[in-house]
Amino acid sequence: MPDLKLIYYPNEILERECETVTSVTDEIILFAEEMANLMYKNGGVGLAANQVGDNRRLILVDAMYSHTKKFDLKVLINPEITNKHGEVTVREGCLSFPGITARVTRAKDIAVKALDVEGNIINFDATHILSVCIQHEIDHLNGITFFEHIPKLSRRLATDKLNNTKKKIFRAIKRAKKNEQSL
Repeated sequence: MPDLKLIYYPNEILERECETVTSVTDEIILFAEEMANLMYKNGGVGLAANQVGDNRRLILVDAMYSHTKKFDLKVLINPEITNKHGEVTVREGCLSFPGITARVTRAKDIAVKALDVEGNIINFDATHILSVCIQHEIDHLNGITFFEHIPKLSRRLATDKLNNTKKKIFRAIKRAKKNEQSL
């Protein structure tokens, strides 16, 4: 399997609804492991398959990792929210939007149904930050980014900041490649 790379906004795959996984295979499990490596390497707490260019309904969440550095990885295949309660507003970021955060309001508590990596149906409740992470990643699977949850003016300012951040990243990559060639 080739090395996975993050897909950055804007990219049409981030706007497409992902397809249902019909069976949990060894390839799916390996893919989830590669996604987890990429997520942790980039300091993320969640990642959807379409953020690495894959159009399957698979997400990873580890809402505690950024605070505790302890692993509590959840691999959720074909996840769906079956119930929602309450409201919470938090500052969200996204690996597909480097350097951008925005205040987003989501359900405080949710009930989730999904398949685990063994192909078993699981049902569980998620609250607070885990709830927010799961909702964020399921939105990705539905072709929705967190940008769609923020006001237009904030979105415009964030887009300008994102464009500047991407320019800096690409200049740094170009410099690094140039330095490698001169060695």
